[in-house]
Amino acid sequence: MRPKTQFILFALLACTVASPAPAGEGGEVHGKRTTKTRRHISTWYSYPPGRGTNELAAVADILDSVCFTGARPSRDYLDWCRTNRIEAYGLMGGNAASLNTAEKRAAWLAKCLEVCDDPGYDGVDLDVEYLPLDMKDVYSELVKSVAEALHKKGKKVGICVFALLHKRPEDPEFYDFAVIGKHCDRINVMCYDLHAAPALYAQWWALPR
Repeated sequence: MRPKTQFILFALLACTVASPAPAGEGGEVHGKRTTKTRRHISTWYSYPPGRGTNELAAVADILDSVCFTGARPSRDYLDWCRTNRIEAYGLMGGNAASLNTAEKRAAWLAKCLEVCDDPGYDGVDLDVEYLPLDMKDVYSELVKSVAEALHKKGKKVGICVFALLHKRPEDPEFYDFAVIGKHCDRINVMCYDLHAAPALYAQWWALPR
């Protein structure tokens, strides 16, 4: 049976999801120091070729996973993540223009599989934003297809979603959370535009109303 889906709040750097741990538990998660809560700390990380591990090494003792954007990390870098018990994910972005035909969706699915052909990756994070409502069913089927294909390879699937709080016209009604909760291993709630320090990163829709 697949483990329960993790909810992860994506802030600017790393973020925490915590829930009470059963009595007597605590101490370590994935071999790492933790309090009497279950938590998962993750971050996006833009990897330019040749960058060393110093930045992630500074938080390696608490970081559980990282989603790489930009260039594909070197194999040595991914090996370093594995040695430090940090799951590595590749980011798969998309929008209406890149997913509006069956041919484009098939190519996108193939790219997800290609990313995970690298044994250094633990899975992919799907970052598809601002689809029109009439693509909801299409996107749900695509999420299921990606999850089924990657789970057969022993890989995980994360999905990035908005916090559903800012009430803009573009609110993501195309997300089917029943499908997401059933098929995805982690849900990354993109909350960095709702609260941030410094506040320059917080956009107008994050302000109290």
